Amino acid sequence: MPDGRKRQQQLSVWPVGKSLLPQFTDPNSSMPASNQITIVLLHGAWHGPWCWKDQIPELHKLGYAVETIHLPCTHGVAGKTQFDDADAARSLLETLVSAGKRVVVVAHSYAGPIGNAAIIGLSERERAAKSLPGGVVGLIALCAFLFPGGMDQGAVIRGLGGL
Repeated sequence: MPDGRKRQQQLSVWPVGKSLLPQFTDPNSSMPASNQITIVLLHGAWHGPWCWKDQIPELHKLGYAVETIHLPCTHGVAGKTQFDDADAARSLLETLVSAGKRVVVVAHSYAGPIGNAAIIGLSERERAAKSLPGGVVGLIALCAFLFPGGMDQGAVIRGLGGL
């Protein structure tokens, strides 16, 4: 069988209408709310929290708590950088995990590295090792890049010779 055809058979398509996170929570569960998942949605560049307007109600119907924020750098706020965006995301995540929430971060496009930086040290496993409740249990990079440690978008662009 040609490699392309074999590869195509290995790919699977997620069924329409199915949750991407069924193993994390059940809307009909008697599980305490503190064990339910909160989904944090981080928008890409040239977007805002408004871009999730269709997804938020659907996630609520599935029983998920949903949070989103405006990333300050993405709308030309003078003096703001991607580091301010990571700080804003981290601030939200710290608030949620400190309240004992289990969090999945969905980072779209530009927000991939932002979300990746924001979750450092906040995993459920790392927090449990310190006898702390809550934590990040997943990161979904939606059409996003995740860079090696210590790199950011600027480093990647410079490494490619600039644009």
